[in-house]
Formats: sequence, structure tokens, C-alpha cells
Amino acid sequence: TAINRLIDAHVAAGKPIGGTSAGLAILGGFSYGCLDSVSMTSEEALRNPTAAGVTLVRDFLHLPYLSKIITDSHFAIRDREGRLASFVARLVQEENDPSIRGLGIDEDTALLVDGDGIGTFHNRGGGYAWLLQLTSPADPIVAGKSLGNARFSVTGLGPESSIDFKTFDILRPAFNAILTVSDGLMTIHGVPADATSATPQ
Repeated sequence: TAINRLIDAHVAAGKPIGGTSAGLAILGGFSYGCLDSVSMTSEEALRNPTAAGVTLVRDFLHLPYLSKIITDSHFAIRDREGRLASFVARLVQEENDPSIRGLGIDEDTALLVDGDGIGTFHNRGGGYAWLLQLTSPADPIVAGKSLGNARFSVTGLGPESSIDFKTFDILRPAFNAILTVSDGLMTIHGVPADATSATPQ
């Protein structure tokens, strides 16, 4: 469309771009489109990653260093860990690309990516950025079925953290956790107590 061509040209000219909420959700190489205007919950996405409401969009924007990323906003406060895990598992399978990662951003936080692909984290109180990666092959996703066995590493970025989007290396992570899914049910271990609500302070 004219709008995504304009945004791509803006970024290609070296000009900055940012987004909040839905504006953040479209910045990755993959996006959750919410094309039915009903925000998908983690429970629903885990129960059926191929549901009609799981509208995964490709190739809307082409920002440097974010081509392997799907983003999600209002992350912990709206319990979106499960839905982002479902999105990542489905994209890895459909694209046959295990390097695809999910990036969740809490409210009142920002992850700024410079021209060299280095991301630095900033916040106005609580909250983190969350990087999810599928660490072992998940059970094949079957239409109409819940997400089977899947295991993800979860790395939290805080005020002292930085990430190199060329390699996904993270310096000084705020936490390291493991997210597992079994038959549509999610568990997560290793997340600090203040990260599970991420209520702005």
C-alpha cells in the first residue's frame, strides 16, 4: 500500500520511527494484524494457534534488524506471554525458520534500536522487554488443535540491558526464564515477581 511504502522509504532515508500499542505491533517483519478487531488472548491463541483470529501479517514493513521479529505490546499487564509464544511457534513452522523471535514490550517502556542494530532499554518505572525464542522443535501445529509441546527461552531486558539485533546477543539481561507449553497450557519459570504484572509506576 502507499502507507507502508512511505514508511519504508522514511526509514531507508535514515529517519527514526516508533510506535505505541498497535503502532509497535506493526514494526516487526511479522505482525499480529488483529484484522477481526478482537484482541486475541493467550488462552485462545494457545488453545488454537490457527484460529481465524490469529491473523499473522508478513512484509508490511521492512525495518533493518527487525526482519525476524514479531512484536507485542502491553505485554505482561495483559498476560500476552502465551499468545506471543503461539505466534512464534506458528511462524517458525510456516516459515521453516527457527531464528524467528518474539519481542514483548511492557507499558511505559521502550526499546530503542540505533543504526547499528543495538537496542537499549528505557522505562518510566516498572516493566521490561521480553525476548522469546523457541529452543527446541515444537510439536507440529495442526489446524483446530491446541499448541502441543513447545519450549521457549525468555530473556528480560531492563535498564542495564542492551541487545544486538544482528546476533540477538544480550548484555546484562534482567532475567532469564523458561516458558513451556503442553497441550495448550503454559507455564513459565524464572520470571521475577515484579515482571508478571508490570504495572506502570
